[in-house]
Amino acid sequence: MADITIPIKSVKADQGSAVVMAAEEIEQFLARIYPLQTVRRLKSADVIAGLWVSRVKGLHESDDFLHLTRDFLGYVMSGGNRSLVSDQISFFFSGFMPSYGAARTFLGIVDDGGKWPDVRAFMHFHAYGNAKNYVEGFDWGAGQQKTQTEANAWLKILSDQEKKLSGAASGALAFVVPDNSSWLGDAAKTGTTIAEGQAEKSALRLAIEAITKFPVIRTIALLTYSPSLNDGEKEYLQARQKQQALAHQNTLAIPAPQEQVKLVPNTQTVVSLPQIEKNKQNGEKCENNGYTLMEDSLRYRRLINPPKGKGLDGLFEKIPPMNAPNPAPPHVAQPAPGGELKFIPETARPPQPQYNYTNPESGEPTYPRFVVFEAKNIDQSFKSGDDEGIKKAAQRSLGETQKDGTQMGTRWITPRTEQALNRNVKSGNMTEDDVADTQREIDIDGYARWIFICLPGPVGSQSKLFVFIDVDQASMKIDRPEPEAAPQQTQDNGYN
Repeated sequence: MADITIPIKSVKADQGSAVVMAAEEIEQFLARIYPLQTVRRLKSADVIAGLWVSRVKGLHESDDFLHLTRDFLGYVMSGGNRSLVSDQISFFFSGFMPSYGAARTFLGIVDDGGKWPDVRAFMHFHAYGNAKNYVEGFDWGAGQQKTQTEANAWLKILSDQEKKLSGAASGALAFVVPDNSSWLGDAAKTGTTIAEGQAEKSALRLAIEAITKFPVIRTIALLTYSPSLNDGEKEYLQARQKQQALAHQNTLAIPAPQEQVKLVPNTQTVVSLPQIEKNKQNGEKCENNGYTLMEDSLRYRRLINPPKGKGLDGLFEKIPPMNAPNPAPPHVAQPAPGGELKFIPETARPPQPQYNYTNPESGEPTYPRFVVFEAKNIDQSFKSGDDEGIKKAAQRSLGETQKDGTQMGTRWITPRTEQALNRNVKSGNMTEDDVADTQREIDIDGYARWIFICLPGPVGSQSKLFVFIDVDQASMKIDRPEPEAAPQQTQDNGYN
């Protein structure tokens, strides 16, 4: 690798939480190989995070850098084999995608079995204009060079710190490499075998030396097929088989069904700032649609107003009777233009006995008395019955915080409920006693966690698909335990 000189950008407490979390992630990673005291004394994690973040041209509000850090470390410990993670990194390092979050979402759509219309909708939402022209016109040759140069720079930063830490006692690293993509199939081989008898080198050093070249995507191919009358399932499966075969050639293939309606793409150049504002407006509109459904269709009253910045989108209390409407309407006319009202899982459509937190022994179906609400606008088409696809898209839309974990997790909700209620005191809508009483009742009766999703309706329709996902009943794994202090380690680290 060629020597690359990069100015160090130190990680400070007032930087974005994702950067600080990334430094903590690196520290935990290194502490599995080297004594924690040595890692902290040399400030290796801070140096690596600072150097890596200095190479990222613009951090978005999301947790892109944290995910990029985790995935790059996972890629290194895989021995440099191609995987879904390496393709995500390649998409970002090459300049094909403007952020790592966009790269993850793009490939997440493909990995979930998405077709070209789904990918195109995502790209149009992010102001790519003519998405097909962009994909087919991207200079993948230059992109490969960019990816290799950037990967080498990141590896050199990691390698330099490894050399400084190598004097410490070596230990084996029990690191879980991310799973392969379903479309990559056996074209990717994760995991690297480190021969015995090389104990003088650390697991990290052996993994770094195993990487000779970054496995980059050479091109994207659209697999055009004509769906038959049976919804094109047979033709789609054939396209997926060809997709996996092309993966061996480092080609990302996307099934592209021919459409009856010719779409005229907007080729107008759109600058990023108006698009960001449009995305914000779509999010606010979805939030307002959720309030309308909660108040008018499901008969809740809001306990808080939406925050001006970040915070809890909504906290609602049911207006008696507790079992009406029965059932929650499957279709609504408002908010305009109306559409299907879906619950995931369908067994969570209220009223249900499991929502009777006040008197569960009665078995009487009710609505949850309190609901914590988070709205997400997702400009991606799904069939109404694609519960797993919608859940995955919702999961990807949730943010991460340094202290409280994933958005809509219980650790994230608890402090924000109190903050939201206290805003009512400042605005004069509640007294401190009112807040204390409400908080006490929430603690006693519990609450449901509903993620509200706004989705486009069926193709050719002006209607919408409104979805409430019950986090608990849908078994969404977003609750993470409290972070534990790093354990004191013996000289040999105790990892075998």
